Amino acid sequence: MRSKMTLEDMLMHIRENPKALITLARYVRIGELIVDGQYVAATPAAAELHGYDSVASLMQYYLSETHVLEQYKTGKLMALARALGHDIPKDYCVEIQPPNQKPVPVRKHVYPFEDQHGTSYFFTRLEPVKEPVGMPAIDIEALNLSPQMILEWGGLSTVAEVRMMLEERAAAHDLIRQHISLTEHLLTSLHGLTTDVILPNHNLKNQDVKRNFVSVDAKYTDESIPTGTVAIELNAPNSAMTKRSVQRKYRHSCYRCKGEWIGDERDPAECVYCRTRRWRDGKTRWERRRDGESS
Repeated sequence: MRSKMTLEDMLMHIRENPKALITLARYVRIGELIVDGQYVAATPAAAELHGYDSVASLMQYYLSETHVLEQYKTGKLMALARALGHDIPKDYCVEIQPPNQKPVPVRKHVYPFEDQHGTSYFFTRLEPVKEPVGMPAIDIEALNLSPQMILEWGGLSTVAEVRMMLEERAAAHDLIRQHISLTEHLLTSLHGLTTDVILPNHNLKNQDVKRNFVSVDAKYTDESIPTGTVAIELNAPNSAMTKRSVQRKYRHSCYRCKGEWIGDERDPAECVYCRTRRWRDGKTRWERRRDGESS
């Protein structure tokens, strides 16, 4: 049964008992797939137990972010079964997860209720325990909770799971950015040098693919390479990776913004960064040709 206390009663009780370990959370749905518990109020003592120095700090997080995640998800199923009329314990042990600390075992005393608008709340008293004793064993199959019911009540995910997914994706992108930055740095540092690097590729089996970075002074003296440009030759002997046995790339440096890039064009019209057409030596390609200078 749901508590007969009102939301105002709960908030008043929290204000009058700052040393008690009490939290108040509401059931929230974010979009169609994310369901979680959002803190509405708490005592300073409860905030400290969760690892935060103020109630305001705790209010910035959701229940899935302050509990051991799998236990919280089990608690959601218990709440669903309880709402459907099943005899589910309201007192049980879980582990709170303070930031950057070990989990803290507590016993929860949960009092679910609804306000006049039908919003579900969970008034919870916390009691520290010495050792984690585990959550109640619940036979989900015996409760006849269909996947559709579970999805409608508990959603597909929690805020904590979404946040972890975004952090993992950001970390992966950061690794890619670091790799690109390092690669560009290495390419830039190869100006004036000749080097061979074996590129691992499982599809090539025993065939070696060599990337030869050749400066203007070291090779191709028989053709005019524009100022600020370095020719880069990609050799792939007997390889199906390339349509031709040799691919030519060019590394350019901008006279104006000092940016450097690698491209397919031997004499690009403009800088890829600042878009100036005077990227090579302060003159456009047309002005150099007009003045009889080599391109």
